Amino acid sequence: MGRIAQVLVNIPTRQINKCFSYSVPDAFSFVGPGWRVWVSFGGRETEGFVTALEEGDEENLKEIAAVWDDEPWFDDNMLATARWISNYYLCSFSEALRLFVPGGATRISSIAYTACPPGANGEHDAARDLKREHAEVFSYIQAAGPVGRDKLVKRYGAGVVRSVQFLLRRKLIKKQVNATSRAKPRFEHIYRLTAAGEEAAGKPDMLKGKPAQRRLLELLSAVRELTGKQVKERKFNRTALVRLVEAGFISAERVRLLRDSYADAAVAVKRVKLTTQQEAALAAVRQAITSREFKSFLLHGTTGSGKTEVYMEAAAAARQANRQVIVLVPEIALTGQVVNRFKARFGDDVTVIHSKLSLAERYDAWERLRSGSAGIAIGARSAVFSPLAAIGLIILDEEHEFTYKQEETPRYHARDVALIRAKLAGAPVILGSATPMIETFHQALAGEHTLLSMPTRVSGKLPNVTVVDMREELKRGNRSVISGVLAETLSGALARGEQAIVLLNRRGYATFVLCRECGHVLTCGHC
Repeated sequence: MGRIAQVLVNIPTRQINKCFSYSVPDAFSFVGPGWRVWVSFGGRETEGFVTALEEGDEENLKEIAAVWDDEPWFDDNMLATARWISNYYLCSFSEALRLFVPGGATRISSIAYTACPPGANGEHDAARDLKREHAEVFSYIQAAGPVGRDKLVKRYGAGVVRSVQFLLRRKLIKKQVNATSRAKPRFEHIYRLTAAGEEAAGKPDMLKGKPAQRRLLELLSAVRELTGKQVKERKFNRTALVRLVEAGFISAERVRLLRDSYADAAVAVKRVKLTTQQEAALAAVRQAITSREFKSFLLHGTTGSGKTEVYMEAAAAARQANRQVIVLVPEIALTGQVVNRFKARFGDDVTVIHSKLSLAERYDAWERLRSGSAGIAIGARSAVFSPLAAIGLIILDEEHEFTYKQEETPRYHARDVALIRAKLAGAPVILGSATPMIETFHQALAGEHTLLSMPTRVSGKLPNVTVVDMREELKRGNRSVISGVLAETLSGALARGEQAIVLLNRRGYATFVLCRECGHVLTCGHC
């Protein structure tokens, strides 16, 4: 009896919608549900996701070849959400899990071959009676291994595959899978002064005749640390740097650099005193955050009522409780506006996720959230899958927008996924809109969501709206699409040196026939 992992292979096909059993080697005894692994499947090596572990007979089962990451990629919340997406939106479980991985398939593999260890007498008994073609390939792998498949084909031609398969069956060689990440991490070196370096910096006679090393030592003594980029910008000789490191005067540390394309995004935002309506809405959300209770709120606030201020105060309450926040906006174009305000308030605690980031940038954003170095994820609909272990609040701004619907497989609605993730995490959800969807508003009236109303603008009244009956305009002889009131208002704006915007609901052809006398619309009796 041994440990058996149920693995979902990360292959983009709907025909494979089940888990496969693999034995767990002793070296990977720490593996459990949520880990990403490398397995052999159908004659190729591929990435897989462990969904469950069980005890059983592991004879004749393939072993897990490798393990990625230092911890599970998926937590229980993610696995449960993916199962719900698979059942509700009728997609495969692996398709749903790929939503939680930036770029879908994160690894590419290459295969190499090495010779198996010889027997007790120092020889391979099975190699004595090899045909010449097989013996030549075996000798080459034995001498030069590990040797990649492409290198063998280039040297011996496409027919070498037969020899390789024969040698594998005779257990003279073994296959070795090398996988690399599609998203290349970026590193930089940090240089600091050691105790010996500090002592040398205080002795003017030290490093006499080595002015470059002396200057670098004195600079580090003043600024305490420098990055490799800063050393290069100051045009220091690399040889001087290497010599100081070798002498023990400077320590070099290699650290991973997490890219952030919104690092400089921030605007000066003055903290404002909340209105009575904002305070009432915030109090209800704060109570749910404090009690770690799933609750959905429809924040029905007119344009200019200060919904974003409520979002930021609620996010601050979640962060104070050591919980993380997801903020969704309907489209990438609006991300920058929200990010600027949140960055001004929360600084580097904010990270941005959307499909227009490069794979490396998305991977780094994912890493910042997974490691806990950032606690607020802002982005379009895909940000709902952010790898947050302690979700304390999810916010959907402009929840009525159709862009929260994913039109490609696997299809999903970010609002529904957000509600499921929040429910599993015991966190509140804020659905904000000045014009909520009819079903959302109906659900709020029916008690499924808590309705929070903010009908008053913070900065004054809403603009006046005048509805003009164009039939009356026609009776007065005006056959233009511009009414007299509109023409007069536009003229007045121009006379005052102001500007005006005229919005048309459509371009092209009329979609119906209207009687201008009575307003009757002609319709087809057969449609």
